[in-house]
Amino acid sequence: MEKLELLLIDMQAEPDDVNVDILGPYEGSLLDFYQDVRDRACEIARNSSERNVVEMEPNEEGYPCASIYNEKGTIYRQIFASKDGGTMANRALKTLENFR
Repeated sequence: MEKLELLLIDMQAEPDDVNVDILGPYEGSLLDFYQDVRDRACEIARNSSERNVVEMEPNEEGYPCASIYNEKGTIYRQIFASKDGGTMANRALKTLENFR
């Protein structure tokens, strides 16, 4: 299996801002990154005081992306793998701002 070196980016909408945490770089297979993104998102959803839904889909780079929706159906957090963290963070930021 091909090894990739990717960043994990965790973005959370705040009332007046967006918090961005860039984690990594990490090395692993695409499956490793998918499982890590999924597990992080599910853990956040499980530990929330609200009911949440986690949706997994590939981002524009084709790497794993988890969107976490709150009870109102609004995305409030995204976790994703990226080679080009800055570009993908800007795109995710626009997504989160549209849902605030």
